[in-house]
Amino acid sequence: LPADSADKLLVNELYIRSEGSQWEAVESGVEQISSDLLLAGGDANVTGPLATRSVVWARLRPRESSEGPFVFVLNAQLSGGALEDQFFIDQLAHERGRQLERVLDVFRQRSGESDLGVILGAAGALSSACADRPVDHPLSVYFDDVVANYHRVMEDAVSAGLRTTDLLEQRFCEYLCAPSEALVAQGWDFVEGLDGFAVGSSCGFLAEHLATSRH
Repeated sequence: LPADSADKLLVNELYIRSEGSQWEAVESGVEQISSDLLLAGGDANVTGPLATRSVVWARLRPRESSEGPFVFVLNAQLSGGALEDQFFIDQLAHERGRQLERVLDVFRQRSGESDLGVILGAAGALSSACADRPVDHPLSVYFDDVVANYHRVMEDAVSAGLRTTDLLEQRFCEYLCAPSEALVAQGWDFVEGLDGFAVGSSCGFLAEHLATSRH
């Protein structure tokens, strides 16, 4: 992360070992991916500018090969969480998808043609986390106990015609899964079965992911 960006954005960071690593960073940077939105009417006095989100990136190459191969690594944390999720029906309905598209734009614009892309960070839930889960699944509990009880959600649900709890929960799952599904639609693959990866969200699904631009 460039030092002059550290106090400007809500940043993520990438680290590479200074000693013993076979890779070195030849380029790096950070880009804002969140929109300049003003949230209004939220519970818990949540109002005002949407918290800034960014993607930090680095282009890596083997230390002993100036010609590559190159790996383009990006780390991003999309908007969401207990306070921002109350806007999922209206004000933030498409924001997470836009943020993912901006992450991909950074890769398209800055990577080399043969670079392997690697995206790390919180893409939200995979569709498998929303399918066929029991009623006591942590994601359902989070929706029932937190999200569905926001006055902001209740008002937006009426405006959107979401008149049953099932419809409302389905819309919430679509909001959670949209970024990861869009990434797959762009030809990226999520890496699964990595040792040491565990549930990274109190909602009961793996929130932190690793995806690659090709097999």
